[in-house]
Amino acid sequence: MKKNDLIVLGILAAVLVGGIALMLIQRRVPPGVEEEYITPSEAGRHARAEAVAAEPVTAVYWISIDGLRPDMLERAETPFFDRLLAEGAYSLEHEPVFPSVTFPSHVSQATGVRVRDHGIPHNRFFDLETGDVHHYPSDSRLLEAEPIWNTAARQGLRVASLDWVLAHHQTGDHASEFFDPEYQRGLANEERLARLLNLWKTDEGADEPLRLMMGYAVGPDSPGHRHGPESDEVIAAIEEIDDILGRHYEEIVELWDERREPEDAFYFIVTSDHGMSEVHTLVNGERLTGLQDREEVTLIGGGPVGHAYLDPGMLPQDRERLLRETLERLEDFDFARAYLRGELPDDWGYDHPSRTGDLIVVLDPGYTFSGKPDAVTLSAEKGDGPFGMHGYPPGEDPNMNTVALFNRHPHPLGGADLGPVHSLQLHPTVARLLNISPAEGADASPIALEPEGAAGTKPAN
Repeated sequence: MKKNDLIVLGILAAVLVGGIALMLIQRRVPPGVEEEYITPSEAGRHARAEAVAAEPVTAVYWISIDGLRPDMLERAETPFFDRLLAEGAYSLEHEPVFPSVTFPSHVSQATGVRVRDHGIPHNRFFDLETGDVHHYPSDSRLLEAEPIWNTAARQGLRVASLDWVLAHHQTGDHASEFFDPEYQRGLANEERLARLLNLWKTDEGADEPLRLMMGYAVGPDSPGHRHGPESDEVIAAIEEIDDILGRHYEEIVELWDERREPEDAFYFIVTSDHGMSEVHTLVNGERLTGLQDREEVTLIGGGPVGHAYLDPGMLPQDRERLLRETLERLEDFDFARAYLRGELPDDWGYDHPSRTGDLIVVLDPGYTFSGKPDAVTLSAEKGDGPFGMHGYPPGEDPNMNTVALFNRHPHPLGGADLGPVHSLQLHPTVARLLNISPAEGADASPIALEPEGAAGTKPAN
């Protein structure tokens, strides 16, 4: 087959894949909830279009790259990230919430509140009220605080939220216009990010543009767990993401320029949920606590954070005795700290009444929970990993810090170093850019992105 024929076939295949992906997105209304999936009425949409016609329009395209530690950018060849640093406003001291784990971190960014208020304590957790175990859940109805995609839709903006943690299975009056019923595992980063780009490309017929678009890529998180944060595999993942984002960004701004007026502003935001630390020791949570044979206890652990949920039907004296004995046992292990739910550090904001365990164990950096050890501990090398982990208290392990990069088109922000910022500031920052009010409880200071401004202050505890 001739080279030109191969090129034509490649283009046709790309167009076909993009069209199929878009059709799948548009059909991502969960079965049985079509009547609850409310898009803006035509009258409301035209009224909104007329209102914004008289004032500049701002849109935000927000991408989360999982597990991106700031120093990874220094070790990799990243021309697009370098461009964002040179033209935009950035922080290489972006502090996540506790625990710095994918689900609670993403949800805190989206809602502007901590675990005690949004109710997602880990990637996997138990609910004492319902008796349900949630494992990498997709159902947005688990959220107990309003995320930015609902905040924006509630105030009349068109929103697409694809792949973002717990932006799935949306229902009610303020659902995003585009969303997925559940997270689709196994997609390559190129395919995952292309779904959002294809949606942006084919949305030209609307009276007003999509104003908030949110996407996600696995990035260096998976290779960081498997090979460690210092590995060549992590660098390869960073360079892959840089290449994808750079190509997509050129198409995005070209379409924006074709469709919008010069005074309109487009913000491209790249953030991450956490960094990564090296792991040297695996810990068996059941053997650490001595609770492996207790039927009245549900043990759930992940990364360096473990929860022990006690059966609510236990007699008070039995509960108190069991907790006391477990706390005393854990004093023998200097790499583990144990807390009763009501005695957690207040600045963690982690004491959710039904989804945080009755007893919480937090391991020191370098240690992570695993089912591999037959004894309490096993070296990561003998257990064949993981060799990288996150979830440690950010204030104690600077390797949990990550990045926040902002670029504005057509008027760049000038390469401003924002200094330390906090995840809880992202919701109010995006709300300010979109000229809407943040959700109730999302009261951290927005980040000041202009070069002459200073970074917003960190949130109160």
